[in-house]
Amino acid sequence: MREKFSAERERMNAAAFSDQAQAMLKNMAELEKDQPLKVVFGSLARKTGLNEGQVKRLYYSEWKIIPVHIYAQVTNAYRKFNELAIQNMEHREMILQQRIEQVSKEIEHVFHQFP
Repeated sequence: MREKFSAERERMNAAAFSDQAQAMLKNMAELEKDQPLKVVFGSLARKTGLNEGQVKRLYYSEWKIIPVHIYAQVTNAYRKFNELAIQNMEHREMILQQRIEQVSKEIEHVFHQFP
């Protein structure tokens, strides 16, 4: 009886990893939502190091239990994806700060022209 519960718990954990990997993959695909899925699958394959068939199987939940190396590749790609997103946001923030400073100086200059 105890073995049955242990096996069931292991399947549930494995399914959770599959669901998590699928969610990460779909999150990465969200940036390319205006592209056809064939293009998205190719892009995800390049980002993750998986082949397009593996990406499709994961995307469409065809695997109930995914191989560990595939989970590792997806999580590594997702970590890189998030790091790049953070760098992009920091860069945009810097550009906006520079623009705000520039506009503030221009406004200040205009107000100082008129007594």
